[in-house]
Amino acid sequence: MTFRTGTLVLLGIAGAFLAGLWIGRNPGERAAPGARRILYYHDPMHPAYRSDKPGVAPDCGMQLEPVYADAAVSASAGKEISRPGTVVLSANTRQQLGVRVAEVGNATGAMPIRVLGRVVADEMRVFRIVAPTDGLVQELKQITTGSLVKQGETLAVFSNVEFLAAERAYLFALISAERYQTSGQETAAQTEQSKVSVQQARLALRKLGMSEPQIEEVARTRQATENIRMTAPASGFVVARNIASGLKFDRGTEFYRIADLSHVWVVADVFENDIKLLPSLTRASVRYQDRSIAARMSDTMPQFDPVSRAMRVRLEVENADFTLRPDMFVNVEFQVKAPSGVSVPVDAVIDSGLHKTVFVERGNGAFEPRAVQTGARFGDRIVVTNGLAPGERVVVSGAFLIDSESRLRVSSENPPGDGHAKAAHQEADPVCGMDVDISAAGTKRLEVRGKTLYFCSDTCLRRFQAEHPGTKGPV
Repeated sequence: MTFRTGTLVLLGIAGAFLAGLWIGRNPGERAAPGARRILYYHDPMHPAYRSDKPGVAPDCGMQLEPVYADAAVSASAGKEISRPGTVVLSANTRQQLGVRVAEVGNATGAMPIRVLGRVVADEMRVFRIVAPTDGLVQELKQITTGSLVKQGETLAVFSNVEFLAAERAYLFALISAERYQTSGQETAAQTEQSKVSVQQARLALRKLGMSEPQIEEVARTRQATENIRMTAPASGFVVARNIASGLKFDRGTEFYRIADLSHVWVVADVFENDIKLLPSLTRASVRYQDRSIAARMSDTMPQFDPVSRAMRVRLEVENADFTLRPDMFVNVEFQVKAPSGVSVPVDAVIDSGLHKTVFVERGNGAFEPRAVQTGARFGDRIVVTNGLAPGERVVVSGAFLIDSESRLRVSSENPPGDGHAKAAHQEADPVCGMDVDISAAGTKRLEVRGKTLYFCSDTCLRRFQAEHPGTKGPV
């Protein structure tokens, strides 16, 4: 073998070695024709970590898994899914991520709306005892804030010089009326005049603040008194007290405030999304310390609270045993009819602020992002008004991890600079915003002002036609 021949052999061996090394470091390029192309390797527990070669994740030591350019498999026929963002996870990865799915169901029956409420006294059952004239407090009874008083019970005793003159006028009217009656010479006009005088004298005493029982006592004893009794106008609890012995007071001074708590109000803040469900109210109850008390919605219109941004509704509650007291906080539960449509667990919906997305299970470990529109929330479920059908299965646990991987997938398939344009064979549904495969749209399309619109379902198509009368049928 000549020197030249040996040199050529050595160069050939070296070239083969370098080529093999280069291929080994670039697994995506060594794939045989027709094989799946590997985009990168990622950590299934932390999809944000990427690597251009196989190995283990530096943080948790998990084996990196390949991400293929065509990693989207249909559940029915094993065909490729063209919807961007579809994620395929192995059974082992799903278990490690805690991925759990649930079936989309119909929202039927009744559902609860639970809010916090506050007890307030019924405004129609609050009585204020106000001084009708000037005077001096002579005596106080042992009644303080929180005391339970009965109607007609004496609260305090006060005096005023005006009462003596009014009482004497009342006694004179009574004596004059009796004198005319016993004389037998009274005319009809005189009889009527004497009755009017008695009534006017009684009215003057009542305006000065004398109670009806004490007026009857003056008429019975024929004795005027300087001490006027201040009595409770109704039974209830004393919620305010502003009086002291020896107090010299002016007209209009409020001494006591008494509230009848046998019937109270409960004020609750209901958010605007739930207030529209209250017309279908079937039952309302107030819960306090494991006790449930039936309540009735007031006929008054709910008031808007600008601070909490909620509608303030009023409930009326019978409170014969005085369990509820003003300013107590209670739990309020409304039972309303569930709105029509389908519902999913709240955790299944990823709300980005502008869009709401769920991940639908397509089989063989594939999860497809689906734009949805939501309605009312009840308990741990939320109504989906558009985008899902009963029987479909959605991710309810691990959805945020899958969403992170989906966003990375879309980002890798649409790098900056390409405008993140949609595939040429896809158009957005004008109703729900879902991407629609033009080739599979069939009759679910309309021609509007020279432009063809594509719809994901007949429901969206009919909804568009209802909102835009006069649109043409399938083209």
